[in-house]
Amino acid sequence: MYPNIAKELVRNGFKLNRLAELIGVAKTTLYDKYNARTDFTLPEAFKIKEALNSEMSLDELFWRPER
Repeated sequence: MYPNIAKELVRNGFKLNRLAELIGVAKTTLYDKYNARTDFTLPEAFKIKEALNSEMSLDELFWRPER
């Protein structure tokens, strides 16, 4: 999970399915990537940053704690 993406989702009042629509990926694809089962592509990362209107850098937005 990506805690900073979660914060930005809340700030924007979005759920993951809405974000999936905004960036043009299937809901299941976004869930897998959000839960770190697969990796985000760089173009997806930029789309997410834009969709969330985030002022965080990509490094901050896509930071996740070590397991």
